Amino acid sequence: MMNSQNNISSQIARQILIDAEKNGLTVEDYVKNLADEQSENQFVEDCYKITIRKASIDYDFTESQKWLKNNAQKYAGKWVILDGKRFIGAGDNPLPFVEKARQEGVKVPFVQFVEDNSKASMGGWL
Repeated sequence: MMNSQNNISSQIARQILIDAEKNGLTVEDYVKNLADEQSENQFVEDCYKITIRKASIDYDFTESQKWLKNNAQKYAGKWVILDGKRFIGAGDNPLPFVEKARQEGVKVPFVQFVEDNSKASMGGWL
């Protein structure tokens, strides 16, 4: 007899038995694999979570946009982080540069990915 701490629905228990058998595993190994897989997926999901904060102040990015327009070709395929006209950094991952900007007192850094349009595209009929 099961106590209340170990209760799962009979439908779930039946499905676990069927799936374990289909995979040639004992129920114990099957459940362990499920638990490990869930932990891995959660870890990967946590690693890629990015918190996006909405600024409560209006900020004019005109200077940053002008700077980027004049310098974007140098940073194709990279993230560029600016504070007005001041260049903070550029790279494959913007987070370290955003962190640096905040440490320097920048409340709202300008962050933009620069598309690499230099590669020729193959369009039309072959």
